[in-house]
This record gives sequence, C-alpha cells and structure tokens, in this order.
Amino acid sequence: MPPIDTSDGRPRARVLLLPIVVFTAVGTVGTALTPALAPHHPLLLIVLEARDRNLLLARHISLVAFVTVGLARRLASDPFFFLLGRHYGDGAVRWLESHGGGPAVRATERAFRRAAYPMLVIFPGAVVCAMAGDAQVPPAVFGVIVVVRTVAALFVIRWVGNVFSAPIDNFLHALDRDLVPATALTVVLVVVWLMWERRRPGVPAPAPRPDDGAADGGGDPGSA
Repeated sequence: MPPIDTSDGRPRARVLLLPIVVFTAVGTVGTALTPALAPHHPLLLIVLEARDRNLLLARHISLVAFVTVGLARRLASDPFFFLLGRHYGDGAVRWLESHGGGPAVRATERAFRRAAYPMLVIFPGAVVCAMAGDAQVPPAVFGVIVVVRTVAALFVIRWVGNVFSAPIDNFLHALDRDLVPATALTVVLVVVWLMWERRRPGVPAPAPRPDDGAADGGGDPGSA
C-alpha cells in the first residue's frame, strides 16, 4: 500500500486510485465470466460486478443476499471517486475522461452543473461521485443520497426481474446450454476492449487541486 502524505492531510492520488483500479479489474473479470457464472453462481457474479444486467440475471438468489451484496458492491468504489474529486478537483474528472469515459464525461459534467443533487439521485456513477467531491458536497449528504438511491434501485431491479422472469430464465438456460462458446466469446470481447483501451493516450494521476485547503469548508453545489 502506498504511503499517505500527511503534510497537508491529503492522501496521495495513487492511494485513492489503487482501490478504484482493483474494483475495475474485478468487475472486468466478472464481465468476462458472466456466461459461466450467471446460470450457477449468480451471487459470485454480483460480488464481482453488480451492474444492472447482472442483478437481473441474479434474480434467483434470496432477497437479503441480493440487497446486501448488491448494495456493498455497487457502493464499494463510490467513496474513493468522491475523495478523488474532493482532493484533486477537475484533474480527477479529466483522469476519468481519459480512462474510458470519453464524451460521456463532458455530457455528465454539463448535466451536473445544472442539477448537482438530482444527478446524484439519478446517476451516481464514477464521474458524478468525483464531481460531487469537487463541488464540496458534504460527505454525510453524499453518503445518505447514494445509499438510499442504491437501495431503491436494487428493489426496482428485483421487481423488474420478477416481471420479466420468463425471458430472463430463458436467457439463463441459453447461457447454460452454450456455456463454453458464450464464455469464450465474452472473454475475447473483453480482451479486445482492454487492448483497445491500452492504445488510448492516458494522463498521469491527477494533481492536487490548488484550493485543496478549502476542501473542508463546504460549498453550494446546487448553484454549480
């Protein structure tokens, strides 16, 4: 684990980036192995990657496990993105843009400037979490919003999974029937995507925000 720079109370960027990279890598493994895990090991699938589609495929696990694991996995990286934005400002958002965000990051920024708190409720992804930190949203407020929103989203996904149980189960049976070729295909697609990502020009870890001393002072993100 890289050391913490305690000279100004701010963690080094790589300390915050390390868990983000780890969670991203774990999620990539989950995506590659989705056809192999979804029919027989759905709980492990959402431990690795709790995207909406995986949660739909995990409709057969108990509600308690569904909500508990889904909540923990979906929130696991949010605090690190929030702290990255809080301490490194726009540099954190630019880093996300260069690591797979692309034009979607710019669109998210424009929406966040118009309605910060609604964006946290509607779309609390990596970029929004980093921008919430940059905008000095109080940590307690950030935590309450993302937890409540995520719990609500999990119950909605569970309900949708029950409504569309027949097509989802048919898809799971198809994955089970063609498990080897389906898994091989997703692994190849993930490898191709990773190779393409490596060819993209990157940026170094974000530099500290010049007004970091104000990070504890709070602000009014709703006016951003």
